[in-house]
Amino acid sequence: MRYWQIGSKWSNDSLLEIFKEHGVVFFGSDCKVHGDHTKVKKGDIIFIRKSQTLLAKAIVESEFKEFSHSHPLWDKLKSYQKTMGTNKPVYICYVQIKVLPKDKWVQVYIRNRFTGLGPKSLANLRASGIIN
Repeated sequence: MRYWQIGSKWSNDSLLEIFKEHGVVFFGSDCKVHGDHTKVKKGDIIFIRKSQTLLAKAIVESEFKEFSHSHPLWDKLKSYQKTMGTNKPVYICYVQIKVLPKDKWVQVYIRNRFTGLGPKSLANLRASGIIN
């Protein structure tokens, strides 16, 4: 199992509610992406953050795929490609999301839209009891 993080605040929009409503996470390929989304597998954990605070934990149910007209959520979510200000690919995967209690929110030391979690962030998660 691998641990990842994804940002949920783009411009002034918070996407956590959209992620929860549809059971997905997504990001744009021209954003600050420092993780290889092709390595994300079913059962991995993606933490969802706002700024530098992890707010939710998501269990991956599918690998990331390019978001396109053939995706079942296209009509509901296509406007977020414009929110990102990009015409480049957006990648999406299905997840089960659990919002963390406020006393379990953890600070991380990254600001990229999508990346793996480093040793310092993983140590904070272990110290908080969120992961073993």
